[in-house]
Amino acid sequence: MIQEQGWECFATYDDELAAGVVADYLRRNGCPAEVVGRWGLVEGVRVLVPGELLHRARWLWSQADLTESELQYLISGELSAGG
Repeated sequence: MIQEQGWECFATYDDELAAGVVADYLRRNGCPAEVVGRWGLVEGVRVLVPGELLHRARWLWSQADLTESELQYLISGELSAGG
């Protein structure tokens, strides 16, 4: 698992907008989170959380209960054709 100064990778996304939505949700629910862009051999944009809070971050995200279209709306600000 990727570790940076005690922080671990919670998830990896294709773009900063998606990673930012996830990190913002975690922060609003009391879990520190940082977005780390592409660099070196690392693919994608990563959301990092403190290692000791990785389990909590996973639990918080599982409670988010967002559909794919809701997540896409948060990322893009546009509603999908299905509403």
